[in-house]
Amino acid sequence: MQFLAGAIHGQLTHHPVQAVLDNDLAGMVGRFLEGVEISEDSLAVDLINQVGPIPGEFLSSAHTRKWWRSEQYIPSAADTLTYPEWLATGKKSSLEYARERVEQILATHETEPLPDSVEADIQKIMAEARKYYNLPYVSTPGDGREMNMENKLFAVERLQKFVQEAFSALGVPEGHARIGAARMIEADLWGMHGHGVFRLDGYVRRIEEGGYNLAPQIQVKRETPVSALVDGDNGLGQVVVTKAVELGIKKAKENGLAWIGIGRSNHAGAGGVYAAMGLPHDLIAVYMAIGNANHMAPWGGVDLLLSTNPMAIAVPAGQEPPVVLDMATTVASFGKVKVKAQKGEPLPTGWMIDRRGEPLTDPDRIKEGFLLPIGGHKGFGLNLIIGALAGVLNSAAFGSAVIDFNKDFKTPTNTGQVFIAVRPDLFRDRAEFKAEMDMRLREIRESTPMEGNPPIRIPGEMALRREKEMRREGIPVAPKVLEQLQALARKLELEDRLED
Repeated sequence: MQFLAGAIHGQLTHHPVQAVLDNDLAGMVGRFLEGVEISEDSLAVDLINQVGPIPGEFLSSAHTRKWWRSEQYIPSAADTLTYPEWLATGKKSSLEYARERVEQILATHETEPLPDSVEADIQKIMAEARKYYNLPYVSTPGDGREMNMENKLFAVERLQKFVQEAFSALGVPEGHARIGAARMIEADLWGMHGHGVFRLDGYVRRIEEGGYNLAPQIQVKRETPVSALVDGDNGLGQVVVTKAVELGIKKAKENGLAWIGIGRSNHAGAGGVYAAMGLPHDLIAVYMAIGNANHMAPWGGVDLLLSTNPMAIAVPAGQEPPVVLDMATTVASFGKVKVKAQKGEPLPTGWMIDRRGEPLTDPDRIKEGFLLPIGGHKGFGLNLIIGALAGVLNSAAFGSAVIDFNKDFKTPTNTGQVFIAVRPDLFRDRAEFKAEMDMRLREIRESTPMEGNPPIRIPGEMALRREKEMRREGIPVAPKVLEQLQALARKLELEDRLED
């Protein structure tokens, strides 16, 4: 049924091979399709008969004992291997094999339309599933968005080089341009597209209007063996925070822990990117930041005094992938809201409300409302604490002092951030810690999901999956973002115009 659902999804979207890869989505559609009668000679049945079912749990390493058996690519010892171990053998994964088989079948098979009633129901379920899983939109025939909603894929190296050259053309020093481009592309690779190349247009305008110091003297103002206050001198946020994180990692490796406060910085993008920088050094890391525009009111109020104030925590493991929690203290970041609005897609209920407390879902009205905190009053409290630690403690902007960098491109934002790093061996043997992390992660991942739900996920699991896919297939760039990048390339006379 899992593969059947993927095939039916593909039949509706004209993207059958991609549909097979959307296992979680296919699982939700599959559960809906239980009991639905499908023509015996339909594409879906033909595919499931010729290729065979692929378990939706496949991509979760804890469930890889449920392999689809085939001598063509599964060894007899497959049940003893985890998914990462299997990939390390250089063999094909079942998804890669399925992709080839589907392409072969589609090359010679005529598709048969589904009944209108079934098609409408499936499209409705798919739309809800995509909202739930935050999956990219794929146009369906007749919805009027086939052309303008098609993302274009670009190789990681090409897109990173483009961003770096754009910065350089605007006078950003080579080293800073390289760092800024790297952090932005890393955000895209993690699926945080609201902090990737999407932001380049706004950064460029701020550079052109003099809002950045392109030759900052980034300095440590206060320092102890385990702490420092970094003055970013209004440099590019990605550069300031990267240098602060590197200092924190050095201190934590030498002294066991570090708390680095950052002031006079700027918007730096996805927090998980910075927390994850400690993982290669086996460090637990925490990152917190003040958002660069106030889009939330205090709990029960209407005055916009708070931003999304995100936080990210990264915890290393052994054989299992690390845990990386990256979240805004609002239900959704404003970056995600802007991406939705740019695509013309309605906002999910619960992201924003208007001043009367009514849900706001119209993407054209986002300036009329404000974001909601996670967990109600508890999220508001967490947001406030981050404001105190990343803002007030670092003499950085918080509350009414925050500059809306979406409207004011000249005034220095004095953005505040915090990076904390801890060596696990301060508390127990490092190998023992990582071994138990592995055990607990497997225990949680293998735990029983609620009926109708997909397998349990660990924070950061989907980001790692997205990164691997995008490194292979390319980074998706939305049409409107691509138009902005192409216009920028023409204006700056860049060699690569991103036109092919």
